Amino acid sequence: MLLDKSQENHITVQDTRVSYRIAGQGFALLVLHGWGRGSVAYVKVMEALAQQGYQVIIPDLPGFGNTEPPKSPWGIDEYAQFAFEFSQKLGLAKFHLLGHSFGGQIAVKFATDHPQQVQKLILYAAAVIRREPTESTKKIQVVARIGNAVFSLPLLSVLQSPLRKLFYRLFGISDAAYSTGIMKEIRKKVVRQDLTHLLSKISCPVLLIWGDKDKSTPIEDSRVIQEKIPHASLKVLSETTHLLHREVPQSFVQALLTFLES
Repeated sequence: MLLDKSQENHITVQDTRVSYRIAGQGFALLVLHGWGRGSVAYVKVMEALAQQGYQVIIPDLPGFGNTEPPKSPWGIDEYAQFAFEFSQKLGLAKFHLLGHSFGGQIAVKFATDHPQQVQKLILYAAAVIRREPTESTKKIQVVARIGNAVFSLPLLSVLQSPLRKLFYRLFGISDAAYSTGIMKEIRKKVVRQDLTHLLSKISCPVLLIWGDKDKSTPIEDSRVIQEKIPHASLKVLSETTHLLHREVPQSFVQALLTFLES
């Protein structure tokens, strides 16, 4: 019997040992997290939803949390296939699906590939619309590349990590926005994958939930997505940014419950 408190479990998917958290009993809600720490960042929200009669399941997607990275540079197709196989391993025939940011990209692909499985879809600050980088972004990228090259020199390498963090902080970019190794290649790939063309194919009820001060996925994106999904509703939480589940967890959970129980 599962308790309200989240439990960390492990399962093998595609020859990879996958860590995931699960809490509660009831109709299943599968959560696909954003680019960053993985499932641990959503524990408070999942426990609140579990107390309201849902079984909440959050895998650490490959490369995040306690799940090892893919062996090749995955894109959204591979992550969506992973999510499908994960759901099959757990015996989830029908469930609600929530995707945050990068996880929202995956959720859109999943919902169009496997519409029979998704009862309701929540796209939370979903990074579905991917644009060409602005001139200011390109300049930041150039400076970052030069800085990496300079501080890779033997005498300066000890300063590379702290100065890189300072650089991202100065430009308002979270630590989760950069990565190394295979995850750097994956990030390059997924940020080029615009999924706008799939939105009109989503057939289940959809809730868009957004912060009006979100700089990572601007509020304007939510309007475009709502226009392209004819049956989508939009909930905007004022004076919030990209991490509503941390900033206003009670309001965030209430918005989800209102939608799921309607």
